[in-house]
Amino acid sequence: LYVAGNVNLSGSLQQSAMAGADLFVNGNWVQSGTGVLTGNNRTVVFNKQSSSIAQTISGSTTFDNITLNNSAGLNCIGATDNNTVNQNLTLTNGKITLNTNNLIIGASGNITNYSDTRYIVTNNTGELKRTLGTDKYYPVGSETAYNPIKLSNNGTTDVYGIRTIYGDITDAKNLSDPYDYFDSNAVLKLKWQITEAVSGGSILIPIPEWNLADQGTNFSSCSASVNLYNGDYTWLEADANYSSSFRKTATPSSAL
Repeated sequence: LYVAGNVNLSGSLQQSAMAGADLFVNGNWVQSGTGVLTGNNRTVVFNKQSSSIAQTISGSTTFDNITLNNSAGLNCIGATDNNTVNQNLTLTNGKITLNTNNLIIGASGNITNYSDTRYIVTNNTGELKRTLGTDKYYPVGSETAYNPIKLSNNGTTDVYGIRTIYGDITDAKNLSDPYDYFDSNAVLKLKWQITEAVSGGSILIPIPEWNLADQGTNFSSCSASVNLYNGDYTWLEADANYSSSFRKTATPSSAL
């Protein structure tokens, strides 16, 4: 089914379970009120014919599958909406910008075909959330920089959210303590904020990826470590194996 304009979902929309019964949307997606989509394992394809114009999604909808095939991208423009993809999110072309909205991947769902031009832009408070039992990859970044992170969890299965925050890491310095030394130029110019649905029980190994431009002027790969900041000026720290590949990585030697 091809929709030339917008989809306004205020009631019940059920996709056919037949093979090939995907929904191709040329306009925007607007969910309101009690509007609900029954996906029946089919895909909603955001595939605007004029690829110079981004499509938008507002409201909270649970999809079975989404494919983005628009080089201008898909913008989540709601206030604090939660959109869920139960099965597969396929990034054929373009980026998904979350703004202040969350994108939730189902417990058995996957994200495929991501790259440094096709990823999730976490430009505000919106998070990419995934159920983490063992290993999951979060293809996230800013509008201009791809900074994915892999999370391994040796603890309790939980839903973990990720967003990237750019700029000097100044909130980790205790300004009230004159003996607290923290060189913001010796670390990366970004951080990955990790949240969990149920506090406690996590044993994480985060493997971040970054670009040369993300490094502070005093950054040294010879003493690389991965640090988990818990919000009260204390850190969990693990020595890391540094890789100087195209996107640099640091793999912790132990869980945090």
